[in-house]
Amino acid sequence: MNDKHKTGLLIVFILMITNVAIFSCGCVFLEKEKAVKVSLESTGNILSTNETTKPLRMGVFLVASPKATMEYYEGLRNHVSEATGREVELVQRDNPREINYLLERGYLDIAFVREDAYYDGTQKFALEVMAIPLMQGNTYYRSYLIVHSGTGIDSIDDLRGKKFIFNDFRFTKEKVEPDYVEMVLTEMNETPSSFFSSYSYSESQDRLIEMVSKRMVDGVEVDSFFWTYMKQNDPENIYDLIIIDISPPQKVPVLVYSPLMDTGEMQIIKNVIISMHRNIEGKQILGNMGIDMFIPMDNSTYETLEYE
Repeated sequence: MNDKHKTGLLIVFILMITNVAIFSCGCVFLEKEKAVKVSLESTGNILSTNETTKPLRMGVFLVASPKATMEYYEGLRNHVSEATGREVELVQRDNPREINYLLERGYLDIAFVREDAYYDGTQKFALEVMAIPLMQGNTYYRSYLIVHSGTGIDSIDDLRGKKFIFNDFRFTKEKVEPDYVEMVLTEMNETPSSFFSSYSYSESQDRLIEMVSKRMVDGVEVDSFFWTYMKQNDPENIYDLIIIDISPPQKVPVLVYSPLMDTGEMQIIKNVIISMHRNIEGKQILGNMGIDMFIPMDNSTYETLEYE
């Protein structure tokens, strides 16, 4: 047997082993769409940007694939840019700690963060709230459990032995907390491994909706504000999907600003954002995002917000 033949057999053997390892774990792994990211160890280069040419940088976390995330925030970016006459750059990250790090160092001026990242930021540096979005008259959102209408599934218990994808983990005050469905399983004395035939975690909510719509999986968990966004902007892709369960409320992602941001500049941006609902263009942009309006907010008020 020549060396070329041996090499070919070795490659085949490695691929066979890899496939066995993937499919024997009981989990479904989604191929993650790549986004440009910054390492926390090598962020020094970007922090040396010339301040005279520095755009206003708005940090956003991944609510879906990188492409869909950028589309979700694009209208807001354009509105702030036109209203202030400044270039506005969207910077997306799938790591909330990295967004906080860039806010702390002043690379990001403003950012949307979840409640968990807010508390982490206030504990480590002087992170400040600018405004909070009002969504369908509320300052909170929920997790929706979504299935295809043609499956006959109408409760969590019907998902026993099925394929499911969670909407990733939440990190609250330094503690890892599972999403709603996993908490329900705990109350049922079940684990994802014992309850589902296969499962995985993903923050790419447009991909989750696509997979359950094509019946590649049986159920997924998505945020209510992204579901509203899909209803308004891409209704044909959720036409055959139904909500079978709803989680308790969580505070909506809040708009914060860096402690290194100039106070006057911060106030200009804040005034633009909290007045968007007062003009036709701004109201339409907010509507496309599933937002009624932005409410001015500070840390103490945000922390005392209560759910209805």
